[in-house]
Amino acid sequence: MKDLKTLIIVFVFTTFLGSAQNSYIEWNIGVANIDEGYGGGFWVPGTSVLIGNRFDLSENIILDAEFGLAAPSVLTAKIGLGTYFNKKTKSAVVFGIRPWPLHGYVQMNLPQGKKGQWIISGEISNASEISLYSNYMLTIGYRWKLNFKKKETK
Repeated sequence: MKDLKTLIIVFVFTTFLGSAQNSYIEWNIGVANIDEGYGGGFWVPGTSVLIGNRFDLSENIILDAEFGLAAPSVLTAKIGLGTYFNKKTKSAVVFGIRPWPLHGYVQMNLPQGKKGQWIISGEISNASEISLYSNYMLTIGYRWKLNFKKKETK
């Protein structure tokens, strides 16, 4: 549990050290396939609210880091690397890891509008305790851009 707390602290600092113009709040809903121990499973709904930041590491490479609250896992976080397939609209594909509950993921960031952007992700895990016995997760979410504009002093 100490490692999880350390990881969350790292996410908090890395999320806000980057450009504030790429910060967002994200709300996701989805389903997780929970292992029953026989190779199959049942589907459980879930939701999360995260705060994050997208870092442009180069012209086409991005780092996406976020953390927040989730149900049923209470806390969650994601970090991934990706590439724009349309930089103007911020459309991208991102591959990453969710440290809690542990999953690998691929995420599509759809074209960004004036207020934010839709995202879709698929995740896979080993269905152990660290993944909360989840085999797969499918989610859809929306990111609202956070605008941190500095007020001009007169």
